[in-house]
Amino acid sequence: MRYDVRRIPLENIDFHDRACRLLPAGVEDPPSRALAASIQRCGLLTPPLLLPRGEDRYAVVSGWRRLEALRASGQEPESWCRILPPSTTVHDAMLLAYEENRFQRGDCILRCAVLVTALADMMDEDELVQRLLPRLGLPARRQTIAGLQSLLRLEPPLLQAIHDQLLDNKAALELSRLPLRDRLVLHDYIVGLRLSVGNQRKFVAGCCELARRRATSVMALLAGEEPQAILNHPTATTGQKTAKLMRWLERQRFPRLSAAEEAFARWRQTLDLPSTVQVRHAPAFERDSVTVEVTLPDMAAAERFLTDYLKNSPSTIKAPSESQG
Repeated sequence: MRYDVRRIPLENIDFHDRACRLLPAGVEDPPSRALAASIQRCGLLTPPLLLPRGEDRYAVVSGWRRLEALRASGQEPESWCRILPPSTTVHDAMLLAYEENRFQRGDCILRCAVLVTALADMMDEDELVQRLLPRLGLPARRQTIAGLQSLLRLEPPLLQAIHDQLLDNKAALELSRLPLRDRLVLHDYIVGLRLSVGNQRKFVAGCCELARRRATSVMALLAGEEPQAILNHPTATTGQKTAKLMRWLERQRFPRLSAAEEAFARWRQTLDLPSTVQVRHAPAFERDSVTVEVTLPDMAAAERFLTDYLKNSPSTIKAPSESQG
């Protein structure tokens, strides 16, 4: 596509016109300090992309943060800009905005959601699935469209957390299926503790399962004394709070297994083993067997250790069939 490149007064750019902006209303995307400092030093190096919107009026297609930083710097009343042909539709401009943002900043699920929802007004569902979703790198299924649209119905704090990469896309989809109070309290825990992607998914799934099992709400579950004490502990670090919270959830979901784990840990402590010796139980205590791992400096030391051990305790390491023979 050909662009007309010319200097445009900032006062002619309508910063309130969000027609081409691929972010939900209410989501903040301010210029970074590094970008602001660069523009302060060098001015605007990459011309933004604008869409004509009437006589001497323009909407921003891409380059929002650059223009906002330039305007805040007060350096120049004008900027070099790339101007799309007047015949360009808003939908075509949105596709261009997505491509530019994807190239410069990587994929963003919210931009995909805004774009798909906007184009759903002019494309039928089959066309969206077959043509647009693969272009966005998304699964070509109707459920993908429904999932993207459900993301946009989330509350502004959750949308902001997705944009800031504090809330995982799949965890956010799970939250979109929950009642308002449940998803807000889960958001507070996830963002407050900066849970990793893996812990977010475990935490959301575990809390939902436990709440269903107890016929209560997630909000009531997490309003309990123990999780609240973990979250609001005055001296614990974020990592310590996260570890305690995940252990609490595991104990609540699997009380027998957790009790066995704790009993095994207490027994292991009574052995007063050096750091070179590790003792582990069978996965989920499916068997009574115990694994002992000894770290030795080299093969000679390992040979001496095994020779001495086999002389003194030969029967302990025989397989069951050998000992019964």
